[in-house]
Amino acid sequence: MNRRLGLLVAALLAALFLAELILGTLRLQALTDRQRARAVAELQSQVSRVAGRLEDDLESGKRHARFLAGSDAFAALAASPNGESRAAAARLASALLVTFPRFGAVTALDAAGSELLRVERMGGGVAVLPSPLLRPNLDTARARAALARADGSVNLSSLEVDASRVDLAERDRLVLRYDVAIAGGKGVFVLSLYAAPLLDELRRTEPLPGARYELLDETGRPLLRDGSSERSSAAGGDEFATVATATGPRRADGAPTWTLLGIAPTEALDRGTAELRQEALLTGAILIFTAAALATIAVVVARLTAAQRRLESEREAAAALAESERLAALGRLTAGVAHEVNNPLAGIANYLALLEREDSDPLRRKEYLDLIRHGFARIQTIVRDLLSFARPPKPRREAIELAGVLDRVYRVTRHDRGFREIRWNSTIDAGCPQIWGDPFALEQVLLNLALNARDAMASGSGDRNVLREITIHAGPEGDAADRVRITFEDTGPGIPSAALHRIFEPFFTTRETGTGLGLSVTASILIAHGGSIRAENRAEGGARFVITLPAASRQALALESKP
Repeated sequence: MNRRLGLLVAALLAALFLAELILGTLRLQALTDRQRARAVAELQSQVSRVAGRLEDDLESGKRHARFLAGSDAFAALAASPNGESRAAAARLASALLVTFPRFGAVTALDAAGSELLRVERMGGGVAVLPSPLLRPNLDTARARAALARADGSVNLSSLEVDASRVDLAERDRLVLRYDVAIAGGKGVFVLSLYAAPLLDELRRTEPLPGARYELLDETGRPLLRDGSSERSSAAGGDEFATVATATGPRRADGAPTWTLLGIAPTEALDRGTAELRQEALLTGAILIFTAAALATIAVVVARLTAAQRRLESEREAAAALAESERLAALGRLTAGVAHEVNNPLAGIANYLALLEREDSDPLRRKEYLDLIRHGFARIQTIVRDLLSFARPPKPRREAIELAGVLDRVYRVTRHDRGFREIRWNSTIDAGCPQIWGDPFALEQVLLNLALNARDAMASGSGDRNVLREITIHAGPEGDAADRVRITFEDTGPGIPSAALHRIFEPFFTTRETGTGLGLSVTASILIAHGGSIRAENRAEGGARFVITLPAASRQALALESKP
């Protein structure tokens, strides 16, 4: 009968774990799909915004060209080129180049395409070319085309190389040229816009973390491509997501001639869910292994209980007592495992639910992922210890910063409704050394004490005006500083005097719904670490627990390294 009951309990636990695993997998897949859709939409929005800004920059060049071409200074230069008109036009052109660094040169041509004026950027300043250096018949075709436009509109050329600037690298000589007839129709105004600053601005920005821009001309030739990747931007497929927006100079029909691409690998779209997916696989393995371990323990307990009953009448009193103590220890281990596993499982479920919210920000999501990962590590440690349940587990030892442990306990408890009206006060002395022990075990000790304090303060008074406070203080114990002393205090009703000497006994509890295992497990953990714990009542009311633990001193490191 007991064996069948144990097997039934084990089967129910396994079914519960498998159902939770399937449900969690479905939630993660839905979360991944929503994240990817939001990332693609954000990528399209960023690409459209940058393309619009690029078109605005090009349109501003048209406005400047139209303004200078219609000025009296350039009209006078085209009508009567002489020293005075050239100087006036040069001052106006120099002011434009100094104010807007992206423009590289201003040129005035006569009707035959010969240069009347050339002002260009050189080094860190602006220079006006002397008249002997001006070139005749420089761009006859451009001059004729500009003068032939009856509406006086500004034309923006395709990308071309400035052959006159041999002092610059080839990528820095790529220019876009605005040309428009000068007022009066006797000359042409040409404004050169260097493309390098525009392309550099795109190169320095990312539409999304891990993504990049590419800019193609009307023939599909790349004007800007991430130099770290030779892969074609049009590859798309399962490895890349690509969105496109038209931009750049416009053809006669008004259509843009460039295409701005936003390219993101799938890992960039899945950023924030990839780690969660890996953790889900680990969770599945841990849950299945935990279910098998609990089922094994249930069967073992059922068999040992049956054996105890069969042999109870036949064994001598000493043997019966030894068997009872062994079974009691095994029972404490089984119940302790359930007590230890329950807290991280509940936290993982809460954080997975919080991650499903649409409005969670990246920082909050990262925090939840860190807490989920930490809970998985705690469960993994417990399951590993279950493999050796017949002997007491030896803690994993390392140097522990108490501040980090306190921070994790606070972050776990702050999501509990019962802690919302409890104020935390924690102080660590400046000379407090690190603790030598298992960080997860120490976190469980402090979490058990915090939960007991919460329950005690909740049951002690229904008055909301009563101060509910947890105070933790840590510092070195004694002059040698080879041990750390931690005091944990609450403002509850305290511990009944009759219960003080039994408070750490297994299954002893002062609460109707308590298991009597929390403080027993806490004491066992501290003793395994070479520490101690004692309970007392504060004179002003409330309970105080005093913990001592070995410090991470050279002596502790030396003892730990011994075989």
